[in-house]
Amino acid sequence: MTRMPSKSISRNQAAALGLLAMFALGQAHAANRFPHAQVKVFPGSEWARWPTPEAAGWSSAKLKAARDHAATLKTVAVMIVQGGKVVDKWGKTKRPFKCHSMRKSILSALYGPHVASGKIKLASTLGELGIDDNAPSLTATEKKATVVDLLKARSGVYHPALYETKVMAAKRPKRGSHAPGTFWYYNNWDFNAACTIFENQTGRGIFEEFEERLAKPLGMQDFVREEHTQYVTGADSVHAAYPFRLSARDLARFGLLFARAGGWGGEQLIPQDWVNESTSPYSTTERGGGYGYMWWVAANGKLMASLVLAEPFDRLDLEARIRTLVLTKELLSEIPRVILFSGGEAVDARPELFDSILEVRDEASGVGPALRPAAAGPGRTLLRAPAKPARGTATFRN
Repeated sequence: MTRMPSKSISRNQAAALGLLAMFALGQAHAANRFPHAQVKVFPGSEWARWPTPEAAGWSSAKLKAARDHAATLKTVAVMIVQGGKVVDKWGKTKRPFKCHSMRKSILSALYGPHVASGKIKLASTLGELGIDDNAPSLTATEKKATVVDLLKARSGVYHPALYETKVMAAKRPKRGSHAPGTFWYYNNWDFNAACTIFENQTGRGIFEEFEERLAKPLGMQDFVREEHTQYVTGADSVHAAYPFRLSARDLARFGLLFARAGGWGGEQLIPQDWVNESTSPYSTTERGGGYGYMWWVAANGKLMASLVLAEPFDRLDLEARIRTLVLTKELLSEIPRVILFSGGEAVDARPELFDSILEVRDEASGVGPALRPAAAGPGRTLLRAPAKPARGTATFRN
């Protein structure tokens, strides 16, 4: 296979690359008239494709319109995957690009097996783990932050960090302004120190662990560790950043892994409990969405935490849960951040593309579960499956 050279792109392009590669992973399978779309297919050495978009419930004409619109947005790559097979793709889907914030969600995923084994304890404090930084070093209060505080971006440690944008640095709160666990701030210090803790506690480098635990089992086609990973170090902090370069088609495999609750071809690569826990919201962000363990988890002010299921959530696999969340076009527009949320800024920056793609799916007949107000709890909603939806009730496609 001829390898395409990697290339650096803007943050919004990189975020759009990953989100678009994984966009359709959280979409509902085609409705009952496309039952074959519900078969769990995993890609082999190459991605399989649907014979036509219509076979998966999509419109070729509208996909062309989405492709044309994407061209006006300087979109790097788009890959739409449904049921484990490619519906459509365009752009440089084979070329590894710098992933920016998606590195954090990758690290979050890698935490899962080691938390389950007990090597990493989420309640351990920075002080207990011997975590500090360059002068001015951490205070006694800052050292009370726990590992899970870092994963949630709620450490209260506002020390200078590496790989920070000027905007992030300008927004950084003053040292000591918030106690650990009390305030959410999108903090590169947390994300970088989380990597230091991971490597110290497991004895494994993040890039080697990614290669062995994810890239190889998932069959990533374009990732070469020696070429596509590099620590970023500097004088501001002892905690290095860890950027990756990944292609859209390889990121789509990572997306499919999470859409399948951490399972891949009969093997549980990431514990399902960790998938659930890490992609649950623990904070309301400045954008009005939610934030999990280094995952963006909602948009437009609607948090996953505000949903309650009439049936026990843990009885459904993750794809079924995601299918349950597919409502109208308005809710569909949130799915990229419900599933793979780390590039949320791209949704804000390029919502038109998602609007265009969301128009592509053919409408299907039949009524699935409906979203209704819950009996108690401000802003909570209850998921039911009535025989006939009430007037004005938003309807899910199953």
